[in-house]
Amino acid sequence: MPAPTSKKFARLPEILSTGGKFHDDALKEHLEKIPGLVVTSHIPEIYTEAIIHFSYKGYDFATNNAYDCWRFFADENCPAEILTEITNHCKLLLGSFED
Repeated sequence: MPAPTSKKFARLPEILSTGGKFHDDALKEHLEKIPGLVVTSHIPEIYTEAIIHFSYKGYDFATNNAYDCWRFFADENCPAEILTEITNHCKLLLGSFED
C-alpha cells in the first residue's frame, strides 16, 4: 500500500482477460508506455489483489485492484497535471465509470 502521505486520485474499472481473470499485466504494460514512467514493483493478482508501484517525474505512485476496481494513489505533493496525465492514459485502456 502507498505511504501514509499519499492520496487517492483515481478510481477506474477493472478489465478482464479472455480467461475471466483480472489482467494486471495489461495495466502494467500500458503504464510502461508513458515515456519516463518506471514500474518499480508488481505483485500479480493471485488470491486477493494486484499491486503495481511506479515512479514518474520524481513522484511515487501505487495502484491496486481491491474491491472490483483499480484505485490509484500518489504522493500528496504531486501536481494535478501529472495526476490527470496518468488518469487519462489509464482510461484509454480501462475506460471510466462515467462511460
